[in-house]
Amino acid sequence: MEALPVPATASMPKLADDVLLEILALVADDDEAALFRCATTCHRWRRLIADPTFLRRCWPASALVGFFTHHSVEQYDPGNHRCTCTVVHGFIPALRSPRSPVTRILGSFVPAADALLEQGTPLASRGGLILLRALDRSYCSAATLRLSVCNPLAGGTRDLLPPLEGFRVLYYALLLAGADFRSSKLGLYYKVILIGFSSGDIKKYTILTFSSGDPSWSAPKSYLVSPLDRCGLWALQGQGAAVVTQGTAHWLLRDASSFYIQRVSATTGEYSLSKLSISSSQLPLGSYKYDEPRLSVASDGTLVLVCMHKYDFHVVTWTRREDGEIVDGTEEWIPTRQIKLTKPQHMYMLRCLCTVERGSTLLIADGFIDERLYSANLDTAQVDQITDDNHPRYTSVEPFEVDWPTFFMSRIGVQ
Repeated sequence: MEALPVPATASMPKLADDVLLEILALVADDDEAALFRCATTCHRWRRLIADPTFLRRCWPASALVGFFTHHSVEQYDPGNHRCTCTVVHGFIPALRSPRSPVTRILGSFVPAADALLEQGTPLASRGGLILLRALDRSYCSAATLRLSVCNPLAGGTRDLLPPLEGFRVLYYALLLAGADFRSSKLGLYYKVILIGFSSGDIKKYTILTFSSGDPSWSAPKSYLVSPLDRCGLWALQGQGAAVVTQGTAHWLLRDASSFYIQRVSATTGEYSLSKLSISSSQLPLGSYKYDEPRLSVASDGTLVLVCMHKYDFHVVTWTRREDGEIVDGTEEWIPTRQIKLTKPQHMYMLRCLCTVERGSTLLIADGFIDERLYSANLDTAQVDQITDDNHPRYTSVEPFEVDWPTFFMSRIGVQ
């Protein structure tokens, strides 16, 4: 009996587009780098992956990739009988999906980004860009301030900003064209806003703005009387990185009895400082029961003030009254929601580290037992663990999010 002839070429049956898309969606959920490699396999796969509808299905919003951190480590030198303090920088990848809980370092899909932390300290991030400070300086230092804006998704490329002599920066913001302000310029266009003191003049705030592509910083606006010099406002405390929404950078400040919000418009650069109509009885200041309040952004872009109880795991949110007017420099804010968070097992006391760029999400840690990190979704009250190891008590944490659809469209050459 003769054997049947074998075809010169054998091929598998061609999968329908909808079936292939389901498989590619699973790949995207497990490994972004693998999906990028799939897009380079053939024209058909590239066409399917580059479809904006498919990309937004995989990532409806910016994806949290991980966190840039730094903390201090003290070491005792027995020879000199002295303790030395060293600042340690790091990057903590967020946990993957339940189907793929393996963490990966940032350089697994951006090879040149492994050296990112050697370039400076991350101060703020926005849409995949990172504002870096070249060297850590003390608060009272008058050394040269050197900043850069880094794009890890473009292989760690940096824009070096013009150095600033004798400028002490207190607050900073990174804003993007399209998301935060209009621009006729093509490509990835950004602005950096700094608020601080110029050397020898601590009675006035100075606002500086730098726009990508410009040769220098804008002319300083130093006409603002410093809140430090105003009666009743002393030792203002606030988060250095701005919360950006609706084209404006916001910072939360406080004194002994009240809260304030300072704002800078991304378009005009106008500055404002308003007191919030929240009394100390409504929002206790300095209480051991409550964590320090923070600004966040709701899913609809509304600015929200968030206060968390450290032990009861409930959250109270405040928003500005829509029809409220500013009377004598005071804005009317009202409590809007009370949220009972799902308490993770073995978690005793929570501590808020930062807010995530998009959506009502907070990064929290167990402030008593260890520094395992969790994300708290204020829309669902769900608390999810995002790191699987204990970590040191951080001095600062900066989330790094990536708009994967935009990244894929740019990297595979789709306009």
